[in-house]
Order: sequence, then structure tokens, then C-alpha cells
Amino acid sequence: MKPIKCVKCGQLAAFPTAVKEPYTCLTCQEPEQPAPSESVTVKAVGSSELLSGVELIKAERQRQISAEGWTPKHDDTHKHGQMAFAGAAYARLSGQIAIHGATNVAMSTEPLAWPWAEKWWKPSEDQVRNLVKAGALIAAEIDRIQRLKAKAR
Repeated sequence: MKPIKCVKCGQLAAFPTAVKEPYTCLTCQEPEQPAPSESVTVKAVGSSELLSGVELIKAERQRQISAEGWTPKHDDTHKHGQMAFAGAAYARLSGQIAIHGATNVAMSTEPLAWPWAEKWWKPSEDQVRNLVKAGALIAAEIDRIQRLKAKAR
């Protein structure tokens, strides 16, 4: 890991992945607002209550099935933990954004452990959106493993 210096205060930091330069640490950054197109709908329709993480993940998983066609049958073809690796990549990105801010995290290229073609890496500057994607992918992987266990009985 190559250390990188904050352009405002000079603080050194080291990251396991690429960071956009010039780097500004969280202490020196202006608060960010996610772009409107990146925002996650976090309120139930007709309600002022925020949806829970479980509700957001369930809705995303349903969207993956209905809009993307990633059905259980399709998921069963990913036999080598690909959905777990993909979920971990989105979760890690959310953590990197929490530490360094979205403007300092390189999102344009897929992470090293990304299991699929680059066109399927669709990161968001919104931490919650990345965690929702992670949760839905991990839920799909759990379901795939559970189906395998049920077949083995």
C-alpha cells in the first residue's frame, strides 16, 4: 500500500484499493449529498417511516428477480461463491465511502475480487444503496446454498 497525503492538512493514509487524487481526508472534506439519481428510496409509499435494512434488501432482491431476471434457477449456476464475492465487494465499497468519502474512492473499475465482467459492477455513491445490493446478493447466495442442502436430503 502506497501512502497518500491529504492535500489540505497533509495527513497520510494508506488504502488497499485505488483512491482518487488529489486526496482529501474526511476531516477536511465538505459534507456530501448523494446525487438524486443515486438515492435509495427509504420511505414506504404513503409513509414517513424509513424502511428497515431487511425491507430494503428484500425489495432489491425482488427487483433483481423481476427486472434483471436473476431467478433462483439462474443463481444456481453460480456454484463458486460468486454472489458472496459480489456482495462483499459492494459492502466493502460502502465501508470505504464511510471512511474516505465518495469523492475519494475509485468506483469506475471493478474490485479485484469482482466475479463477473466489469459491465456488471454498478457502484453507487450512496452507502445504503451499496449495502442493499450487498445484502440482496448475499441473501441470494444463502438461498442457493439452502437449495443445495435441501436437494442433498
